[in-house]
Amino acid sequence: MFKAGPPLAQQIQPFRRFPIIMRIMMVSESFLPRTNGVVNTVMRVARFLRDTGNEVLILAPGLSGSRDFEGIEIVRIPSVLVPGIQNTDVAFTSTNQIAKIMRKYQPDVVHLASPFILGERAAKAAKQEGIPTVGIFQTDVAGFAVHYGLAFAMRAADAWVGRIHRMVDVNLVPCSDMDAYLRGLGVENIHRWTRGVDHALFSAQNRSG
Repeated sequence: MFKAGPPLAQQIQPFRRFPIIMRIMMVSESFLPRTNGVVNTVMRVARFLRDTGNEVLILAPGLSGSRDFEGIEIVRIPSVLVPGIQNTDVAFTSTNQIAKIMRKYQPDVVHLASPFILGERAAKAAKQEGIPTVGIFQTDVAGFAVHYGLAFAMRAADAWVGRIHRMVDVNLVPCSDMDAYLRGLGVENIHRWTRGVDHALFSAQNRSG
């Protein structure tokens, strides 16, 4: 189980007073010390947003984790580890509690990284507060259900994913298959966000021979 921590809204420090481009709240279903594709993407996007002059806050499960990522503040949500499913935390909070955090942080936009449990609450809170949302769909939740012997939950997972992404203002997907999947769930306003190459890591200058 989780340990009690300070009220979530009190975890946020006052925002900086100098001009910034945008104030962005990133909501992730998992984050460090967990390691998975969603965490890797959130780290890279958070770095990019910070380095291009934006103020970033990460909202993530796990009170035991760090509250700072390379100078980016993390607000941790009480959560439990799902038995039998590696690297998966379920956050326990309410839409109203997330809305309080949003009112204190005052984000210009909310970035939802593979929203499911925490992301669903954040999507509802953002809608309630009139804050635009961007949803990233990159996790095949129904496929995971089958993989972990929960095939009976596939339809429920599909319905839940569709409900979340229909609430979101802009949905981003990495490939045509995921585009088609969301459209099949009645989701609109979908745009392609293809994967890139890190030129610092993969450069012709580094090749051998």
